[in-house]
Amino acid sequence: MNRILTPSEHLMWLSYKNSPENVTLSATIKGSFTIDLLTEALAWLQLRHSRLKVKIVTLHQNQPQFSLENVPPIPLRIIERQGEEHWCREMVEELRHPLSWSEEPLLRVLLLHSPDVSNLIITFHHCIGDGLSGAYLIRDILQFIGEPDNPRELFTRLTSC
Repeated sequence: MNRILTPSEHLMWLSYKNSPENVTLSATIKGSFTIDLLTEALAWLQLRHSRLKVKIVTLHQNQPQFSLENVPPIPLRIIERQGEEHWCREMVEELRHPLSWSEEPLLRVLLLHSPDVSNLIITFHHCIGDGLSGAYLIRDILQFIGEPDNPRELFTRLTSC
């Protein structure tokens, strides 16, 4: 999906440059899972959802465009979970911290990890999704790590660019 941003996406991108408006969601995970499994889930998610494969580059005359060129894996940061309210503090920081939209995918993931309970926090640029999109992403991640032996499907969809 190499294409120029639509007028509404362009407006969100311009606004984001002055005042980041991240979309951030959290899920609590009870039980244990491996970091490798979460890393696999994120790689699968990036294959499954086309907007997670792009970054934004600026062309001549500062025209922003989605680009598939040299987009790295979804960034995953892992820190030790520090109690029940830790996720609230981290979500505030995630909301404040801008995404590296020209260098990385437009989504990042933070895991507050402990052996029994973990908090998964996803943060993404509003021009690739909204709260409902985020809920679907979290659902996909949780299904992947919760059902590690299930076959993984990559949907082929007709999409407009």
